[in-house]
Amino acid sequence: MITIIPDIHTDPQRLEATLAATDGPLAFLGDFIDGGGQGTCDRTVLTRVLGLIDEAAVAVMGNHELNAILFHRGLRADSSKNRDQYRSR
Repeated sequence: MITIIPDIHTDPQRLEATLAATDGPLAFLGDFIDGGGQGTCDRTVLTRVLGLIDEAAVAVMGNHELNAILFHRGLRADSSKNRDQYRSR
């Protein structure tokens, strides 16, 4: 059985708790970034998920990743909200 994990939103504790409760193949449904709250960490979550992908998990990009790419490519408004939302944590 494949465990499907959606919307981690930069929450390493939630990711680790979810992983501890699963066994077998993993499929991530994006939205790894853009948590914005206390205890969130884009880099920690992305590094962990990339390691799992190297071990055989699969993942698709979510709308939050797409929006961040568009912002950093100059294709999304350069507003203070977007600058704060898409800066690395």
